[in-house]
Amino acid sequence: MIETTDTSPKGLCLVDLRKRVLVLDLCPGVEVEEQVVATRYGLSRTPAREVFQTLAGAGYLQLARNRGARVSPLGVESLSQIFQLAPVLLATAARLAAGKGDEGLEPALDRVVSAGDSDWQEVALAEHALQRRITDQADNAYLSPAMERMMVDLTRLIGPLYDSPDLKLRDRLLRAQEKHAEQVAAIIAGKPEPAARAALGRWELLRDDILYSLQPEPLPDTQPGRYPYDAA
Repeated sequence: MIETTDTSPKGLCLVDLRKRVLVLDLCPGVEVEEQVVATRYGLSRTPAREVFQTLAGAGYLQLARNRGARVSPLGVESLSQIFQLAPVLLATAARLAAGKGDEGLEPALDRVVSAGDSDWQEVALAEHALQRRITDQADNAYLSPAMERMMVDLTRLIGPLYDSPDLKLRDRLLRAQEKHAEQVAAIIAGKPEPAARAALGRWELLRDDILYSLQPEPLPDTQPGRYPYDAA
């Protein structure tokens, strides 16, 4: 879930569009029309434009002059960059957050646990909210923008995997959630290095699931050493 204290039409629009991007209700690359958004949420032109600018700055949308707005794409380049920086950013956020109190981490973790029996979208949003809490607690002006941008893509990659029937994949996701719990416990206890190790352990499980999910389906089973469509 994505929380907000701003209950104005603009604030609610911002939260709802973030949520819709994260759970792929608005798919990567799809066009988002400013006038349609303004009408749906009861906004005038200026607040609607401010919402789009905020979302673009955080990595949810891409704006182009005379071409409108599109949901940020999610492709091979994004995946490569996530793999390069995720371990550094996640471990750094955990390390910096340690020793700065709770700041709502335990309730956010409880929501992840309680979302376990819900649909994948609720689980993905709860995980996203927990990581955002950790990043906020790290309180670093340079780290926060990079983390927010990366988490947009990472949530979109990981979220649908919670709906997979594959038991190996789901087992790794469950262990990743356990690592998240270890990370929260270490942060609250003020232990930077254990928190960072738990963050890295969680990332390695998520990385393996992403790679596993991208593997092509195997060819039909055939006799050893033969291609499936060879003539008899």
